[in-house]
Amino acid sequence: MRRRVPVVGSKDLHTVQVSPEVRAIEARRARRAAHREYAPVLAADRGAFSQANRDYRTEASSAKGATNMVEGSLAQALAGLKTSGLSGRYLQQASKEFTSRTADAASALPFLLAEASENRGKANSEARSQLMQDRAAMQQSAAGAFNQRLKELRTAGSSALKAKEAGKGDGASRSVHNALIIAVTGYSELLKNSGKSTEEGTEIHPPRTDQEWRRFATQVAEEAEGADPVDAMNAVKILRERINRKVKKGNLRPLGIVLHPGTTSG
Repeated sequence: MRRRVPVVGSKDLHTVQVSPEVRAIEARRARRAAHREYAPVLAADRGAFSQANRDYRTEASSAKGATNMVEGSLAQALAGLKTSGLSGRYLQQASKEFTSRTADAASALPFLLAEASENRGKANSEARSQLMQDRAAMQQSAAGAFNQRLKELRTAGSSALKAKEAGKGDGASRSVHNALIIAVTGYSELLKNSGKSTEEGTEIHPPRTDQEWRRFATQVAEEAEGADPVDAMNAVKILRERINRKVKKGNLRPLGIVLHPGTTSG
């Protein structure tokens, strides 16, 4: 006979879901955190565009300045030919040479400006690519942080379900349950010996005031295994609620022992 494979449901796995409101809050926090982290990087990326424009202006200004300087020098040299002592064919040849160089300098400027513009285009393209990469990295960081936070929330919720399932009585966790056992036992002993005197001469009685209940919770925390002061306070709260409910119903023996006349449970 074919053995049936057991089916594990969501209840057995203690799976939980995160509410849409909490998801929206955590997603917004993750995006803001990622934005704070990548803000300097993105600012530097955007600054690369300005730097490319500055480099272009510097390069273009240098090209224009150099061209103007060459043209000015050639113009002065051409003007000085009249007093250079040259004449005839030599004067014409020198004049033609300077004029040709002036034209070459002027025609080179558009090419220099075009090269500067091309360099600016390449720099802007690289800056744009880097900006896109860093923006994608920022979004990836936000998504990773968001997923990690959801995992933490689901783990916490699952742990809470497991603790609730492992607890007893009022749905408390195991540590609170242990503290509750100590609290009930200690309260019962105080009721049983109520009215008697201690070795120091003080009267034994159950907690009556809030201050006495707090001292009682401190003793419970010291004696209960695995319980901390918070667990002890929760256990004492459960105990007082139980006593209060039974007393309101007219049961003067909520723990099987007659309550001392001066005892208050609220």
